[in-house]
Amino acid sequence: MMAGLNAYQTLDNIIRDYDYGNKVYSNKADIGHLAITKFIQLIGNKKRHGFFFTLNQDIFIERYVMSSSPSGPLPANHLVCPGVKCNYSRFHNKGGTKELESADLVKVLKDKELEKAKMDFRKSPDCLHYIKLHGSYDWRDEKNQTKMIIGTNKPGQIEKEPLLSWYFQLFKEVLILGNRRLLIIGYGFGDPHINDVIIDAIKRHNLKIYVMSPDDPKNFRRRMDDIDWNIYRATSGYYQCTLKELFPIVGNSPRYTNFKKEFLFL
Repeated sequence: MMAGLNAYQTLDNIIRDYDYGNKVYSNKADIGHLAITKFIQLIGNKKRHGFFFTLNQDIFIERYVMSSSPSGPLPANHLVCPGVKCNYSRFHNKGGTKELESADLVKVLKDKELEKAKMDFRKSPDCLHYIKLHGSYDWRDEKNQTKMIIGTNKPGQIEKEPLLSWYFQLFKEVLILGNRRLLIIGYGFGDPHINDVIIDAIKRHNLKIYVMSPDDPKNFRRRMDDIDWNIYRATSGYYQCTLKELFPIVGNSPRYTNFKKEFLFL
């Protein structure tokens, strides 16, 4: 676990080296938070619950996207993390370069607190829920232990952690509601427990897949043939580009128009 934490600390240092205020990329990272923010605002403006599931455990989103809104009532397109106690304004007006301090850490809820959070989630207003299926670098439990899924037997680790077990169940519930659309960005289909949920939703609940990747779609098809042909069969849209190419800082791209029409029905 210590080696994993050191790797994430190094990654967080790279993320912190990104110059948010001047919107200048360092020579160490070219990440593009503006494109991500634009994307979240687009999908978050739908008048219903939305879900942003991620396997990423870094805190780039928290530093440069979630910090864009001050504390207090959150707008409908703001990302919300259910089941944890988080200060959403911890990086607000401080820039992502701020070192992670003990006051910035996120408390993972359990027992009665978690059950209350689940009830609040069901009654929550329409917003975009940010679900970190494998935990997060800045999460801590009551013993101040980091809560991240690292290494082998990920399903077994998830089952032992009440919050992550709920998150995984939520992932299943959302995908099997019927006629859902799932946009996949940056996932290489390397986790069988995630693939199984996706494939089951495709076979039994008409889940449609949309993929955004700079990789050639022919390569994607070959990889899906090796994993499960049903994934490629359910792919209704493939956008061969990066997020920054789809959402340019100035104006809109033809890909953006197609994406809105095909995925968001706008």
